[in-house]
Amino acid sequence: MNPDLTVDVDSGVAVLTLNRPERLNAYTAEMGSADAREGVAAFLERRPPSFTARLSREWEPPGQP
Repeated sequence: MNPDLTVDVDSGVAVLTLNRPERLNAYTAEMGSADAREGVAAFLERRPPSFTARLSREWEPPGQP
């Protein structure tokens, strides 16, 4: 279980809630695949008000600037 992400699935809809305000809710690899579950037809992403459109630096391949 990841405290930075909660996933609730009901009737084929997954609700992903990001909780990384200290990192401006930057995406991680785990967040990008959290909705890949059998039976999920749609997902809704929720975040606290502090967010960025950037990827987490932890997700970037080694050696990238």
